[in-house]
Amino acid sequence: MKWAEEELLISESAAAAISAGMKSVAMADGEMHQAELALIRSFAIPSDEKDGAVASEVIGDGGVREAYLHSLVMVALADGNISSDEDQVIRRLAGEVGLGDDDVDRAIGEVKQWFLAHFAGVSVFADSVAEIAAGLGLEP
Repeated sequence: MKWAEEELLISESAAAAISAGMKSVAMADGEMHQAELALIRSFAIPSDEKDGAVASEVIGDGGVREAYLHSLVMVALADGNISSDEDQVIRRLAGEVGLGDDDVDRAIGEVKQWFLAHFAGVSVFADSVAEIAAGLGLEP
């Protein structure tokens, strides 16, 4: 889960593109849930006019591209599952920056594992953790 711990320098235009992508995923199923909105708001954009940045022009490759993909997946999973509409948007946006279906599938698994890892060692609500893992399609 190196991606979640890695510190990246992200330009304003890349941050704006990431935020715009996150909003696209959140709106894919017709409504933005509070958990999705909170996650997007935590990703501050210095200026509203930068919100229209085109990801394919500013994301580049390497760590920023991976952060972009993981951010898209995190938004989709913020409400508990990835809808088919969200999945389609993630795959389209990933494709625009040169990432394929295998990259998206890998990122989905990594984000699910990251969410589940935050419950590691929980014993009081172990049944709830197991239920969450099953809902994510993971074995606890």
